[in-house]
Amino acid sequence: IGGSVSCALGTLNSGSTVQVVVRVRPTAEGPLVSTASVSAAIADHDTSNNSASATTTVSGFACTITGTAK
Repeated sequence: IGGSVSCALGTLNSGSTVQVVVRVRPTAEGPLVSTASVSAAIADHDTSNNSASATTTVSGFACTITGTAK
């Protein structure tokens, strides 16, 4: 499946940090890979730190219904 989210964060000073929270609703079990990358209008002399990835394993889609049927 896949998709992308784009955020215009405005001007950030060198060394600044920002947190962007993206919530997803997985539709299947298995690995879920999140990748973030940044770009700038000015030259970046160190592009090695402009992206990062993290993998989460989605499991446990089974559910249990408790109660009394009517």
